[in-house]
Amino acid sequence: MPPSPNDQSATPSVVTIRTANRNDVPAIFDLLTDLAKTLEETHLQRATREDIAREGFGDSPCFRVLLAEVSGRPVGMALFFEAFSSWRGRRGVYVQDLYVAPAQRGTGLGRRLLAAAGLSGKRAGCTHLRLSVAATNFAGRDFYRRIGMHERDDEVICQISDSDFNDLAGSIEQSGDE
Repeated sequence: MPPSPNDQSATPSVVTIRTANRNDVPAIFDLLTDLAKTLEETHLQRATREDIAREGFGDSPCFRVLLAEVSGRPVGMALFFEAFSSWRGRRGVYVQDLYVAPAQRGTGLGRRLLAAAGLSGKRAGCTHLRLSVAATNFAGRDFYRRIGMHERDDEVICQISDSDFNDLAGSIEQSGDE
């Protein structure tokens, strides 16, 4: 379980960080909704509370969440999972979503959430942490640089989804190859 540091020098409120559980699904969903609003991408948010419960807290969880709380109220989160680097030959942590409520920004909470996700991964044998950030999220990009992360210019993220994904996956299914 990740640490729950209480760095009161960063903010007058005591902030705790803890591993989320199934009971936290509504809070996780609300924080993801706040993130989508912040990025002006609510039109892209399709995940439901049920999706989060099933995929994060079901029989085969595919992600973990660290929640940051002030007086029991969620004010931030890191949603992450383990990934494998074929170049490094090692596991890593991939942070899918990092969100800190506006009132808590500038307190060091984002860094603490990333550090806690990194420690969780380190304890599981991970050697690195990765994430992607929207090219237009200048505040986020500045934050990541300030804490020592480096933007890579030797990679481009490619994605296929929805009907194109189904067409691609279906093409091998129809050929009988696997």
